Amino acid sequence: MDVPVCQICKDPVWSFICTDCLGKDIGEWLPENLSKGFSGFHRFLVDSFSPRSYKPIFVPCIKCKRKTVATICPFCYIAEVFQWLRDNNAILADKLAKFLPLAKDWEISESGGCVWKAGFVPVTEMAYIKTQFGVCDDCGEYSEELVSDNKKWICEDCCRE
Repeated sequence: MDVPVCQICKDPVWSFICTDCLGKDIGEWLPENLSKGFSGFHRFLVDSFSPRSYKPIFVPCIKCKRKTVATICPFCYIAEVFQWLRDNNAILADKLAKFLPLAKDWEISESGGCVWKAGFVPVTEMAYIKTQFGVCDDCGEYSEELVSDNKKWICEDCCRE
């Protein structure tokens, strides 16, 4: 049995809610003045994790029942939305944070909100990072050292080709 793995946290995706359902619900929750900016952010995030060369695993969404490619787990999607929202409306970001279970990359700040732990970098800020670990977007193999190449993460072997 193939189990989809979140491309952000690298954990198995068990209870899958597709990014379309998550984006739709969050877009409806946001005030109108933030909806347009959120739509652009949502598209950028989803496009950043579209399957490229590896075999995609289609999973039924527990909400809409449509089979889609599971590339981002619901928690990581919402965590990235939290980061975007914190930069655009801190009050709403704090409200969203209250709905999130804490994960290994989060901690409670002195003010009681959720913040990234020291050393953790959200995906939306990874443009500044040159290397990371994970699955190569070209060959699909796991690597301890991937290099960013125009919105793709590729391993050392694929860099040489």
